[in-house]
Amino acid sequence: MYVRLLEETVHELKGEEVPLEVHSTLNLGLDIRIPTEYIADEQQRLRAYKRIADAVTQEDCDRILAEMEDRYGPAPETVRLLLRFSVLKSMAQKLGVEAVDRRQGALNVKFHKDSRIDPMRLMQLVAKTEGAQFTPAGVLRLPVDGAAPGQVLDLLGERLVELAVTT
Repeated sequence: MYVRLLEETVHELKGEEVPLEVHSTLNLGLDIRIPTEYIADEQQRLRAYKRIADAVTQEDCDRILAEMEDRYGPAPETVRLLLRFSVLKSMAQKLGVEAVDRRQGALNVKFHKDSRIDPMRLMQLVAKTEGAQFTPAGVLRLPVDGAAPGQVLDLLGERLVELAVTT
């Protein structure tokens, strides 16, 4: 806690923007796990989960996948989805997304009150995405009715990239 406060103070003194710290939750209703048939040993499976949770870039995930496949053989789809999920969670946190919940055929994306999403980009995304809405409660609704697990991850990833502020 003290380290974070010190880092914030240093950023403020330098006139830099203090990084937003958000812990996103993504409830997508997907089967994303490491099956016991793939990694039987519980300790090894837990270590693999930890490594995947720490992955923040696609390169991290590619490296982890290559190592897992070298050791355990071709990864099942649930493991591949878990790796993609990890990158999306990291991206959501950087953008200030508090939660993404899949309900009633849509992804409900709730932004932190201090999120640095460009309102114009958000409105452009809503205008060009059929069925999308931005509610008065600050929730972006993206339709995903009937989408396969990989398609849900693709759609969320594409929309997060569109919302990312490029400097």
